Amino acid sequence: MASVVFPAIGTGNLGFPKDLVARIMLTEVQGLKPTNLREVTVIVHPSDKESVECFISIFRHGIQGQTHRHDLPKNTISGKSAQRSDSDKRNSSRKFYRFSIHFLCFSLEFGCKVFSPSLGVHVMQLDQVTLMVSSGDITKEKTDAIVNSSNQTFSLKAGVSKAILDAAGVQVEKECSQIVRSSNRRLTEIVTSAGRLPCRNIIHVIGRNSPSEIKDVVFSVLKICEARQITSVAFPALGTGQGCQNPANIADAMVVAVAEFVKKKKPVHVKFLKFLIFQTNMVEDFHQSMIRQSESPRNEEFVMVVEDIEPAVFHLCGETPKDLSEARDMINSMIIENNAEDTYWSRQRKYNNSSQ
Repeated sequence: MASVVFPAIGTGNLGFPKDLVARIMLTEVQGLKPTNLREVTVIVHPSDKESVECFISIFRHGIQGQTHRHDLPKNTISGKSAQRSDSDKRNSSRKFYRFSIHFLCFSLEFGCKVFSPSLGVHVMQLDQVTLMVSSGDITKEKTDAIVNSSNQTFSLKAGVSKAILDAAGVQVEKECSQIVRSSNRRLTEIVTSAGRLPCRNIIHVIGRNSPSEIKDVVFSVLKICEARQITSVAFPALGTGQGCQNPANIADAMVVAVAEFVKKKKPVHVKFLKFLIFQTNMVEDFHQSMIRQSESPRNEEFVMVVEDIEPAVFHLCGETPKDLSEARDMINSMIIENNAEDTYWSRQRKYNNSSQ
């Protein structure tokens, strides 16, 4: 098995001391020499605030204080060398595993909040990006761009797509046809002018039916907007018309796509998004999805690196015991400083990877 999940064992009805349980669990995991196990997760219920605080405090202390500190043993001063057998050396290799703690606490991530300024209008603020949900006609929208869900040739004239192309005029249909003909590869989205519509551009995408694919479409459109410095864009409720998808599932997919885009891409240009729902009864599905996203779980994650390394043996000579002690302290200090630097760059790499 590559992963395992534990509760905070014994801290509920059994009443075991929470700090003791946290220490024991940390000690046991630190002692592992895994060959297959890569992730250990401890889940602490958000209502048990004392356990949450204990686990956060003890695990952080253990990782910062125990995992990365390698003091020189005192007997190295005497000049005794530590020898390892040939088989030990052959078996010596770096072993890595991820140890994460996921606390199921409810929090507002990256300044996320939801409010309803007027009846039937719901707003979600994600850092500098505003997401608005309301009923309305997307062909009358004055955002920089609107999204049109089409087919693989970008010629679909049914449902919302028909309304958009009819209102935009023949010019937009000709643009779509010309772009498709001039491309020697399969396109998944194209950008045209808006024709007679009040917006500036239309982003045409191939319609998808599953929530996971629709989530990807929304994310991709937002990346296009950021690249083209489009500051505002309006979406219809993708997949809920001809696709006949469950509105609640589509709402979750689209709202999560926006939240992930803001968190991962940290947009500079995209500022305002609008989900325009033609069928007013679906607005509440999107509102509830916004609320759920604003209450998404917060994860506390710690990463420990376990290494089997070849020991470095120091033979120290000095005129007095004080000289030996000062030399040992200096070497210890250098080791700790080096470990701290390794930890910093490890965290930087982890942060960079998570933000891509």
